[in-house]
Amino acid sequence: MTEAVTETDHDIAAPQTLDQLRDLVRELARIRPCGGRTKTALSADANLSLRNLAGLVDYEPQEFTFTARAGTPLVELEKELLRHGQFLPFDPILVQSGSTLGGAIASGMSGSGQFRYGPMRDFLVGVRFMTSDGRLIYGGGRVVKNAAGFDLPKLMVGSLGTLGIVVEATFKVFPRPLATATLRIDYPSWTEALDQLHHWMCGAWDLTALDLEPPGRVWLRLAGDATALGQRIDRCRQAAAAPVEVLENDVAYWQQVRELAFVPAGSVLVRIALTPRLIRDIEDEAERQRWGPRRYSAGGHVLWLCLPDGRAVDELDVFLKGIGRGGCAVFSAMKVPAWIGELSGGVFAERLRSVFDPLGKFRRPPVGGADQVATS
Repeated sequence: MTEAVTETDHDIAAPQTLDQLRDLVRELARIRPCGGRTKTALSADANLSLRNLAGLVDYEPQEFTFTARAGTPLVELEKELLRHGQFLPFDPILVQSGSTLGGAIASGMSGSGQFRYGPMRDFLVGVRFMTSDGRLIYGGGRVVKNAAGFDLPKLMVGSLGTLGIVVEATFKVFPRPLATATLRIDYPSWTEALDQLHHWMCGAWDLTALDLEPPGRVWLRLAGDATALGQRIDRCRQAAAAPVEVLENDVAYWQQVRELAFVPAGSVLVRIALTPRLIRDIEDEAERQRWGPRRYSAGGHVLWLCLPDGRAVDELDVFLKGIGRGGCAVFSAMKVPAWIGELSGGVFAERLRSVFDPLGKFRRPPVGGADQVATS
């Protein structure tokens, strides 16, 4: 077998070529891939790193597409895109912390900017990944208008490394906004803030981001031509019916948000996809259970929930199953399930795994309450 580079600190194999990766895949009995290991709850048991399979393969600024290897740090991609006045519209998280392109795809987590532009899956147009028996499979292509065959790239988004090892991906990008502004609105009560969330979400404000922080803070982000931002800010002020503050440096603020800087040290962070109508029920449960800080992103369609300990993870697991929703762990200093609450996929997911993981090597993340994980 071709010798591969190994991270001695964590005993994680880190191949430098596709041939080395194929040899490792065929040799290992169980496989759990990772990238930058920024999402500690998902990479705790990883044994295969893609960090050395990095670099930009192709970038056509005039076509608004790029192709890069999975281990490429997102911070490097953003710097290259910035040189050409372009950016990743889905607003990936943990960029400055070291998140990689492949890790972002496998986790499927987008930032607050998805409110305006859409989530990551809307921008992934091509992918190349390796199956558990060492086959390289191509899905999609390197052009935006691509409708041939099954939409395999979408299957990789949020798959958590259970369907294949992403080695290369192609994304479409957008022109970077010329100017941005952020408004912070503090409503006197939680009920009023939640009512106003619907107002801001459904009105003709053309917001780039709309986030809600309990008990009553709403964040609005505007983007576009600098000469028009002043008038748009004034319109929002008049419609807010509450104190409004315009941030001096909104770029720095949103960078902290996507780095998840609001998460207290030692907390278990869970990302939950939901609909705004569930927010009241979640807030009632959060107050009863004394869960930690919460941030509702993407107009209330994504919740970043901080939990104090494993007991709270068990409580959340039961609650989410009761409302038919599922959550994915992001950070944790203790061993917790990667998937909490209602599982999705069912028979269809099992059939996909039988095709892309015929040898059953891809280790699935643990599910259920923290007590189940601790005893497994």
